[in-house]
Amino acid sequence: MDFQLWMLFCVVFLSAAILPGPNVAFSMAQALDNGFKQSFPGAIGFGLASGGHAVIVLSGLGILVKNNPGIFFWLKWIGVAYLFYLALKSLRSRSQIAVASSSKRTPFQMFTGAVIVSFTNPKGILTNIILFPTFINNNISYAPQCIALVATAIFISTSVYALYMLMARHAAKIFKTKRQMSLVTGILYIGVAIAIAATI
Repeated sequence: MDFQLWMLFCVVFLSAAILPGPNVAFSMAQALDNGFKQSFPGAIGFGLASGGHAVIVLSGLGILVKNNPGIFFWLKWIGVAYLFYLALKSLRSRSQIAVASSSKRTPFQMFTGAVIVSFTNPKGILTNIILFPTFINNNISYAPQCIALVATAIFISTSVYALYMLMARHAAKIFKTKRQMSLVTGILYIGVAIAIAATI
C-alpha cells in the first residue's frame, strides 16, 4: 500500500474515531460502572466492528465505487457535506454532552454491546462508506490495500476506545462542561471533512 496514503488514512480515521458519539458514551459508561480491565472487551468489540465495516465496504460497495468514478466523486462530497453539517451542529450546541450510566455487565455482554452500538451508529456507517474507498490506490493491487486498511482500522478503534475507558472519569468531567467539548468536536469534524475533500 502507498505509505503516504496509508499515513493520511491513519490521521483521518483516528480523527473520526476520537469524536464523541454513541460509541464513546457507551465505552465511558461501561468503564465507569465496571472499571477499565472489565470493560476492555468493549474496546475489542468496537475494534472488530470497525474491521467488519471495512470488510463489508471494501468487499462489495468499495469495488462498486472504485469502478464508477462518478459515484466515487459524489459519495465523497456527500460525506464532506455531512461532516460539515455535524461540525455546524456541534459548534452551535450549547447543551452539555451527557454520559449515560449503565448497569453491570459481563465482559461478553460488553463485547457484544459494543458491536451492536457500532453497527447501529449511522454516523459511523456513513463515514466508513465514504472513508475506506477514498484511500484505495487504483494503481496498486486491491487485496493487500484492503488488508492493511482493515488491520489499521481495528488497531486504531481498539486503541481509541480503550483510551476513553482508561480516562473515563476525567473525560466525563470534560464532556459535562458546557461549550468546550462542542467546540473541540466541531473543529475535529471540520478537520476530517477537509482531509476527505483534499483527496477528491
